[in-house]
Amino acid sequence: MYQGQLGLDFGALSVDGVLSWAKDAVALSSFSGSNIVCLTPANCFINVNNQFFDPNTVLRATLSNNFGAELVARYKWDPFTFYGGWIYARLMNPSDDYLTGFPTISQGIFVPPGSFNDGVLTNAAVTANNFDINRVLNTFWTGVRWKLRSDLEASAGFYYQGQNNFNTSPCTGSGPFISSSRCAGSQTGMSILLDWKPVKRVDLYAGVLVSNVYGGLANGFFSTSTVVIPGTTTAISVNTARTQNYDPTVGVRIRF
Repeated sequence: MYQGQLGLDFGALSVDGVLSWAKDAVALSSFSGSNIVCLTPANCFINVNNQFFDPNTVLRATLSNNFGAELVARYKWDPFTFYGGWIYARLMNPSDDYLTGFPTISQGIFVPPGSFNDGVLTNAAVTANNFDINRVLNTFWTGVRWKLRSDLEASAGFYYQGQNNFNTSPCTGSGPFISSSRCAGSQTGMSILLDWKPVKRVDLYAGVLVSNVYGGLANGFFSTSTVVIPGTTTAISVNTARTQNYDPTVGVRIRF
């Protein structure tokens, strides 16, 4: 991975730019289900306890080459400080496929070989073609901090992220019921925060972040409940969208 940064100051304005390139980046995830002890060790690996486990239930990896660019700025105009930024990220298929597997930073735990079929088990532990259509993410944010008094500050921010459609199949449905998380979509966030400094080195703060997801980024954001039709004994499953989230926070910070 390589990164470079350049920053410039023009009086009250500060601007920074960052470029980044990562080759064969790894995103780890777990297979569905829990770890299952393998009864026939033909296609198994040994974990840290020297037990054979089915690799379909441990770790899998998605590989990619990633290019990123970031531009951020800050402008101070007492009693306000304004912030803004943009991040561009492009995820592409990796330079190498590593289908023979590779170790992780956890001793004895590694991603198993990426393809086998013994007539019973199939394994796709290593995915090297997830971005036949490049995934492109654009993230924008802006915010302001207002110094109300010497011991009290308020801040607010707005955040937006959008992705393209990098699904190789047609997208159907909408919102949390869209057919794939690879479909085009977006997410937004708005936040406010109050920060009070009653004494030196102590902060008391409270705030809230409200976020929403749309399209492919909303895929799967629903809950399922069972209801009984009134006057009958018939039970049906009802899916309810959960695409908005409120995230409050309160806390204290002590600096030494």
